Amino acid sequence: MQAYKFETSVHEDGVIKIPEIKDLVNHEITIFIIPKEAPATKIHSRKKSFAEFSKKWRGFLKNSVDDNWREEYSNFLEEKYQ
Repeated sequence: MQAYKFETSVHEDGVIKIPEIKDLVNHEITIFIIPKEAPATKIHSRKKSFAEFSKKWRGFLKNSVDDNWREEYSNFLEEKYQ
C-alpha cells in the first residue's frame, strides 16, 4: 500500500484541499489529520534585553556574568588586539 503525506491547512469554511492524485480517482481512502503544534516564537514573542536575561539567570551558573561585563570584555579585547 502506498502512502501520501501532504501539509495543508483547514480553511475558514472547514475545507481541506490536497493535490490531485490521479491514481486514486474513484477509490475510497482513509485520511488522518494531525494538528501541528504552535511554533515557539508565538509563545515567546517578546525579546528580552541582555540585562533582563542576565538578571534572571545570574547565579544559575558558577562564575556568572556581573554588571561590569561590557567594560571587562572591552578591556580584554583592547589588550588582546594591541
